Amino acid sequence: MKLRIDRGAPTDGAWIGRPAMGKTVPRGTDISVCRSVLRRAVREIEAREAAGRADAITYYVVVDAQWLLAEHPDDNQLRDLLDTVRHRGPAVDVRLRRPAS
Repeated sequence: MKLRIDRGAPTDGAWIGRPAMGKTVPRGTDISVCRSVLRRAVREIEAREAAGRADAITYYVVVDAQWLLAEHPDDNQLRDLLDTVRHRGPAVDVRLRRPAS
């Protein structure tokens, strides 16, 4: 796996942008990296909830959640992380977004 740190659009490998912008998890990314990105989104949610407000910039996690769950159907931790971001995130501008095909 190739790790790329960049301010531009994602190309290959896992893309790590500024925390206020979000993360992109391409198909084929190692499951431990996927969980790590989702844990970071949950920490962002918790920080924004503790501050009592949404940030000025929406934090996106760009991931094909359906594909991830289809590839790892028995991964309860992954399912819990996705559910947390789905249900608690929008109140503080942390959102899951499906990648453009």
